[in-house]
Amino acid sequence: MKNLCLVATLAATLGGGTIEMSSAQSTPQAGDDSPAVKASVSEPSNIAATGKANHAANRKLENAVRKAIKGGGVDASDLNVVARSGTVTLTGSVADGDQIDLASQRAQSVDGVAAVVNRLVTKGTGN
Repeated sequence: MKNLCLVATLAATLGGGTIEMSSAQSTPQAGDDSPAVKASVSEPSNIAATGKANHAANRKLENAVRKAIKGGGVDASDLNVVARSGTVTLTGSVADGDQIDLASQRAQSVDGVAAVVNRLVTKGTGN
């Protein structure tokens, strides 16, 4: 049984797949006191396609946030937006503290934004 688990784990690790194992009751054979185990290794999902889809979704969210911030009266010429799985990070500089707050509010209002990390500074204070 230990050998089967090791082989299945190794196969899944090298192949990028997952392991499904379950115990099954069977008639014990001579010299075998462990329950029978069924194992299968599934094929890895298309990781490249998933990565591309996530990247596209992040870009779409970034563009929507930029549009919302610009449309809200914030000078976004020195503002950077990065999205990762619904978390949006704002970096760069804006004219004043009111625009820092407004940029956060506008970003949070976009559908798909779960959280906003605001690292904006006012111009002249450094990045």
